Amino acid sequence: MDKVNDDSIDLAWIGLYDDLNSWKWTLEDSDFFKVGEKNFRNWYDQGPGNSGGQSLCVYMNNGIWYAASCSNSFYLMVYLVSIRNETEHQKIQDLLKNNYHYYYVWIGLYRTRSWSDQSNSSFSNWRAGQPDNAGNSEYCTAVSFSESGNWTDENCNTALPFICYSGE
Repeated sequence: MDKVNDDSIDLAWIGLYDDLNSWKWTLEDSDFFKVGEKNFRNWYDQGPGNSGGQSLCVYMNNGIWYAASCSNSFYLMVYLVSIRNETEHQKIQDLLKNNYHYYYVWIGLYRTRSWSDQSNSSFSNWRAGQPDNAGNSEYCTAVSFSESGNWTDENCNTALPFICYSGE
């Protein structure tokens, strides 16, 4: 905030972006997966969206996968299983129906927002109601100078100034 002394600038890009195709399994052991198994998915017809900009975790409902906010607590936690193929998918579904009578369960597929410098910072400063991207497009994060430096999600193709930093 102190570095930008131009009242005509409201928004500027920072290096945080949301890649809707960056799904990962909580179990990252590469020996566990055979070729192509890390990419097994059973999405509903349209595939995952980004409802409210918060769809970072995956649950299974009657065998179909949906993306949702990780803060939803009404789903059964099932050790966040990694599902490598259709056979395992069916076994999990049968186990749940026959033994637990649960239909909504979290699985171990998730995605995160990424920093362009590849850092692992978990700091966030979202403006109230943000992120709110409800479309299926990727979005990038801008700092809003009129909102005391709070962040907002914007279409990545919007032309805005950007802020970089030096490690010095």
